[in-house]
Amino acid sequence: LTAERASLDDPWPWFVGRRQRHLRSTTSTTVDAALGTGGLACRHDEDHWFALTATGSTVTATARLSGLRQEWSIDVPAGPVTLTIDTTPPGSDFGSGSVGGDTVRLLAGDVVVAELDGRYWSFEVAKSFTGRVVGIYAVDGTVTFTDFHYRGDDR
Repeated sequence: LTAERASLDDPWPWFVGRRQRHLRSTTSTTVDAALGTGGLACRHDEDHWFALTATGSTVTATARLSGLRQEWSIDVPAGPVTLTIDTTPPGSDFGSGSVGGDTVRLLAGDVVVAELDGRYWSFEVAKSFTGRVVGIYAVDGTVTFTDFHYRGDDR
């Protein structure tokens, strides 16, 4: 994907995605951001999204929610990196942390960069026609993606 100064905050970002259709899902891609900036994201709209962005040897996890923005960054080895968004539904025992939305983990390789409470990216908060859409995106320059995998179930 090639982008010119776009972002996930734009109404029409450089983004190719598919709807998240399962409560439990794993979406991953291998990205080479040597010539640009981009990665893997999950969007409701330009105000409600979370993403993993690769640029050079840094991966940044970003959570965007109604004007609020939080970022976490880690250094990774130079070259392609696998980015993963993993969603897990809450437990059914009503114990601590089991009530509410799913848990969203943003990973670079095997490292959890951020863990989020998924209820903030649900229909109760982010009103959108499609719900969550996961996919690849570019922010600047040319970003190469080797693959894209989505696996999910509702158990």
